[in-house]
Amino acid sequence: PVVNEFDLRSPSESVKSKYLLIYIQNGGSEKSEIPTEVFVPKLWCLTKADMNISVSDGRFEVEEQDHWFIVKYWHYLTSMEHKLEIEHI
Repeated sequence: PVVNEFDLRSPSESVKSKYLLIYIQNGGSEKSEIPTEVFVPKLWCLTKADMNISVSDGRFEVEEQDHWFIVKYWHYLTSMEHKLEIEHI
């Protein structure tokens, strides 16, 4: 990981709260078969609609559990740097 940070803002602030992950991947083929997983507690985002998720490449899925969501991110290995951002909306 190059950046792994969570910025929790109060609802009254104009800037939304967000989680940011940037990491470097070395080697491999064209795509990753094992996802990077980020656990998002429902104390922060109560529903899937509360999350705006963006990735630099590849694809992602959101899996719902009782008390959290799991954001699964499969990146392409043709890039060295990968970014996953989750913003509370």
